[in-house]
Formats: sequence, C-alpha cells, structure tokens
Amino acid sequence: TRRSPKGKTARPGAGGGAGGSVSADARSKDRHRKFLAKRAEEQEAARLALKEKIVARKRAKDLEFETMYRNLVDGHELTNRVTAMLDMFEAQDKARAEERFNDWEAEVFMPIAKGISKKLTAKSHSEIVKERNADYEKFLAQTNNTAGLFLDIVHTEDYDPFEGARRVVKVKTDPRKDPIKRVITKTEDEKCMIDPSVRKSLAAMRGGRETLDVKMWHTGKIESTPHGHFAAMMQDPTPAEVEKAAKMTASRIPLDHYNIARGAEALLSEYPAGKRTVGQIRERIIADGGKPPPATARSTHAPPPGPES
Repeated sequence: TRRSPKGKTARPGAGGGAGGSVSADARSKDRHRKFLAKRAEEQEAARLALKEKIVARKRAKDLEFETMYRNLVDGHELTNRVTAMLDMFEAQDKARAEERFNDWEAEVFMPIAKGISKKLTAKSHSEIVKERNADYEKFLAQTNNTAGLFLDIVHTEDYDPFEGARRVVKVKTDPRKDPIKRVITKTEDEKCMIDPSVRKSLAAMRGGRETLDVKMWHTGKIESTPHGHFAAMMQDPTPAEVEKAAKMTASRIPLDHYNIARGAEALLSEYPAGKRTVGQIRERIIADGGKPPPATARSTHAPPPGPES
C-alpha cells in the first residue's frame, strides 16, 4: 500500500482510475451472480420441499381414506353377519313355532275336530233344526202367557230353559297332552312328586286363576295373608298411627343454623355444672374451721351421763 498525499492509505486497485471501477463492477456482478444462484437453489429446495409436502399430504389423505373405507367395509361385513345371525334365529323360531303348531294340531285340534264331526254326523240337519224349533216353541209358550211376564222362579218340571244347552256338542280331551303347556305340565308334575296333595289344588285351580279362599276373608285372618298385608300398606293410616309415627320420628335437635340460642341459660342447658357424688363429712368441716355441730349432737367418745353429772 502506498499513502496518498493527504496521508490516507489507498485501497488496492483504487489508483488506476478506470481499471479500479472495472474491477469493482466485476466483483458486484460476481456477488449478484452468486446471490441469484443461491436464491435459485433456495427456491428449488423450497419447491422440492413443497412438492414433497404435497405428496406426503396426499399420501396421508389416501391412507386415511383407505382406513375409513376399510372400516366401512368391515362395518358392512359385521352388519351382514349380524343380519345373517338374526335371520337364522328368526328362521329357527319360526321353525320351532311351526313344529309346535303341528304338534298342537295333531294332538289337540284334530281330536276335538274329529269328535265334533263324529257327533254332528250322528244327527241329520233336519233333526237339529227340529230340536231347535221345539226349544224355541217352548220358550214362546212360556213368555206369551200372562204368568210368563212375572216369572221370577222357573220350575224345571214345567219348563227347563237349559235343556237346549245340555244338547250342545261337547268333546272331552286330556289337557295334559297339550304340547304348548308342556313346561307348565312338567312343573306341575314336579310339584306333585314333592307333595301329592298339590294335585287337588291344581285341579281346583285349572278352571281359572288362583284366588283367595272365602274362608280367609274374615277380619283377623285376611291380615295374615299377602292380600291383607298389601291392603294395609296401601290404605291411609289412622290418626293414632300418624301420631305414633310422628312421636317415633320426632327430632329434638334444632336444625335452625341462623337463629341460635345464646346466653347463660342455653349454655347451662347444654353443659350443666358437675354434680357432687359424695356427701361432706361434718368432722372434716369442723377441722377445717367450719361451723360446730348442733348441740343435740354428741361425741361418740364422751362418757355416758350418770348421777355425778
């Protein structure tokens, strides 16, 4: 380096005039070219990164779609399996119902139908009509006369209104052969095996549901049955019962947290003073300087009174 006339240090190549400006322009162009190249590289890298991100996002969406579609297909498969299972159960129930119906038709309906047909074929249609007309004529003969209007009591010797009802076609069957009641029949058989007397109650109950015996309706007996307990539970209580329940459920604890009792009386009612459990001894009172005992009291060590006194 060399110094300028004013004492400043000159930069390299700065003293050449036009040559110095050319080298500065070259360096500026070189820097600009490098900047553009670096910027192009950064843009290319950003473009590649964006492209990879778009591809990755698309791949993730495709994977999510495949997963959701697979779940949907699996759900349809599960639905189809459940539907097939339900159809199979329904078909089994239908087959069992058809089998029970066929058994009932063969063991219950057909014997009744055959018995009715047999009794109906035993009489001709004209005979049945003739009997019906005869019953109707008897009814009209009783109701058309003057006494028939006020006929409160029917004498069966003169006219029996149930004569036609007795000629109704009836067929006796064995109720134990009903396949629909097979479970009930089995339960009854098991109960009769344990207690043979149950068969009588079952036979009496067969005409309808089980009811309470009339002999148990009397006051004093009905209360000991489930019917009496339920009636007592549902009926309104008497005033005496209400008063008794109120006394049993009464509370003596004050539940008012705002108006609290204050003062010495309330304090002593909750925390009373202690009670003395042993009485005071009179000799101890005298020894401690208390009042002397009354004059009537005598010492146990004094001599008995005599003539000398």
